[in-house]
Amino acid sequence: MHRPIVIANPRSGSARAEKVLDLLSQRLFHRQRAEILRTEHAGHATEIARGVPPSCPMVIVAGGDGTISEVENGLMAGAGRGRALPPIGIIPLGTANTLATELGIPKTVRGALDVIARGNLRRLDLGEARFRQNVFADRQAGQPALRLAGLPAYRQNSSAEITRYFHCMAGAGFDAEVARIYQTVRAGKSRPHHYVLPVLRTLKDFNLPRIRVVMDGEELTDSAASVIVGNTRAYAILMAVAAHAQPDDGLLDACIFFGRTRKDMALAVLNVLFRCHLATESTLYRVGRKISLRSDSPVLVQLDGDFVGCLPLDIEVKPLAVSFFVP
Repeated sequence: MHRPIVIANPRSGSARAEKVLDLLSQRLFHRQRAEILRTEHAGHATEIARGVPPSCPMVIVAGGDGTISEVENGLMAGAGRGRALPPIGIIPLGTANTLATELGIPKTVRGALDVIARGNLRRLDLGEARFRQNVFADRQAGQPALRLAGLPAYRQNSSAEITRYFHCMAGAGFDAEVARIYQTVRAGKSRPHHYVLPVLRTLKDFNLPRIRVVMDGEELTDSAASVIVGNTRAYAILMAVAAHAQPDDGLLDACIFFGRTRKDMALAVLNVLFRCHLATESTLYRVGRKISLRSDSPVLVQLDGDFVGCLPLDIEVKPLAVSFFVP
């Protein structure tokens, strides 16, 4: 049998990954040392996970939500070759640690290791998202380019459809623009307060789109300003946008925000922060298995906090697709 594999991201939020690798080997694997693999660039965790052998007993992710998402996508790509997915353990080293929070995994390294050592597993749903690839236009691009919220111009390549999986949430509109701006300015360690300026910049420049939302074949609206689809309640630090979501119920929860002014979006942000958004008339909450988002204007998309592209977006739940070690 293959050794357990640890995929560690040295750049995760708190940048503690290097300090915990020795502890991982000493405490978790008494007779069999783990194979420790460090990521070197964005997308590297997906490449590593895609090559995990079928005999691997477990994959441990030492990183944040972005690293976990990359590992899930790599494992799912490998599953396309007919293999079963190994269970995943989490050592939360990120900024928000949204999935770890949802599952009740301790934030301390020793506590997280104890969870893995006990061996309790929980099967969770994944969201499958399909969208068109979008590429940022360079100076040599010969076709017209679009410009959003002060961001670099981009053009859409409608011939390339991308499939990606997410464990916590997908967003179209406001929060995706925040994620995109954050990715352009991020340098070094990630901290919660680093999101303040991207949020303020988006509030200043955001052009409210009209998003058509169809769930399980029923059109819910054609004028949403922003949409967040949650597989978990936890969204980010102190936030619970999809407040009733359960990660193993075979359903996805859509939180649809209306509004036509920047003031409306600012109020929506405050309502989410104070967890009263579901009580407002400007928010619609629905649950389903398949969700389609379309717009006549360019609308950015994020998955698990990472900007990935633009609408159109089709989302479907994959029930109980992956197992995690839980308390």
